[in-house]
Amino acid sequence: MTLFNGEGYDVVAGATTSPSEYQPVYTDAFGADPAVWEEASPLRQAGIPTTVLESRELGHADLTTLVGAPGDAIVTPALADFLGVCFEA
Repeated sequence: MTLFNGEGYDVVAGATTSPSEYQPVYTDAFGADPAVWEEASPLRQAGIPTTVLESRELGHADLTTLVGAPGDAIVTPALADFLGVCFEA
């Protein structure tokens, strides 16, 4: 599963690895207890690994149009790496 707007799918990642200006979105909604973040993260509850792509310089439209675009060095390689890991098994 690849989500471009998946903020609520892994609250732990959002509360700890997202840019500091976005972290209050998670702590305001879910508090400061990492155990609560874990419980509120459906992908973690299902045991599904997540990867966060740092792409602050890109807008939403950029992310969706860059996937597979010739010359893209940000979105496509990260997605290909992630999918490669998913299909190794």
